[in-house]
Amino acid sequence: MTAGFSFLTCRCLKGRMDKRIVFILAAVLFSLQLTFAQPASVKYLTGRSENGQPHLFWFGAGAAESSLYYDDGTAEWPVFVSGQWADNQILLRFSCNAPFYVVKELSALVMPDQLSDTASQFALSVKKDTGASPPGPPLSFDTMVVQWSGQNSVWAKKANNVLFVGDSSFWGALHWFVENPTNPRIGEDRSDTSGRNYVGFSGSFSPWSGGKRMIRAKVLANNPPMEDADSFWVYRGSDSSLVSHIATINSGKFDYFDVPQSGGDYFYRVTRWESDVESQPSNAHLLTASGTGINLHENEKSVFLLSEPFPNPFSSNVLFTARTDRQMEVGFSIYNLLGQKVYSKPTSHYSAGEHSFLWNGKDERGQILPSGLYFLRFRAGEEVFFKKVTLLR
Repeated sequence: MTAGFSFLTCRCLKGRMDKRIVFILAAVLFSLQLTFAQPASVKYLTGRSENGQPHLFWFGAGAAESSLYYDDGTAEWPVFVSGQWADNQILLRFSCNAPFYVVKELSALVMPDQLSDTASQFALSVKKDTGASPPGPPLSFDTMVVQWSGQNSVWAKKANNVLFVGDSSFWGALHWFVENPTNPRIGEDRSDTSGRNYVGFSGSFSPWSGGKRMIRAKVLANNPPMEDADSFWVYRGSDSSLVSHIATINSGKFDYFDVPQSGGDYFYRVTRWESDVESQPSNAHLLTASGTGINLHENEKSVFLLSEPFPNPFSSNVLFTARTDRQMEVGFSIYNLLGQKVYSKPTSHYSAGEHSFLWNGKDERGQILPSGLYFLRFRAGEEVFFKKVTLLR
């Protein structure tokens, strides 16, 4: 009797286990089916402020990341800027034929100055191509340190995520510091001397007729023929996790100009729709809106224009110019990387026209601030603008 009971118990347990296994397998298959059925999400969402209003740009599932370079990968010679130091830099012009794109990464082949060197400090920057020389100020400026540890060369890389709209070219630059004006050296490929290089030092900026300086870039651009989305949905909210649908964009269009009724900081996300199925949301992107409720592009009216800071990087004073077509209250504040306000100029009334503003790199008490990246928050009426400035002592 005992043996029979045990046998029946085992059969019952086995039946229960079989049902559990079947249930688990069914759940897994159902989950996989949902995963396979869900469209690929938007690869990257970014944006910028235009006339105080958010303009979003995104990259669909068909977007491709590509490498831009003009060297053959072999350095025939290590070089540096042989001139009086004044923001010594080597620059390379890149071409990218797309309505808009993001520079995801900049890299350079660097080498130690001496075999005994243990480390090299320098900076990589992305700059706008103005169509003339010199190029525009840095849109990104990243300080780097390479520890050599017996290495003869290394590709130093830095993520940038700089958005370009309507620009068919841009500049990548390597900057030396005054403390080490010859270290590191940068690789030069002499297999091609057609010339995309420029050299900058002591206020001079001129083309270099030698080989290719070994600076490379990675860019992300849309590939509309490879995009099979039915539409894109744009979401907005004051919290990155609580966003609501505000617009449906037809397939083939990858940007949206938003005009919220109320000013403030807004988080945006974008999803792809394919065969009536919505993808996972994109990354959240934060932009500030003036909240005028008026599309200034349609009205062909620029209420306020703020120039890029100059020079940037700077060592003693940085200048920026503001132009307004009416009287308004204008002021600005400076923040460090920790988000701490280190300097402010209270708002006051300014008449219509062009006005210049200067910051000397000091805090509220007149103390000299250390080298580094700072953020300029400029307020004009109800609009807020942000700029980045780099202080190099």
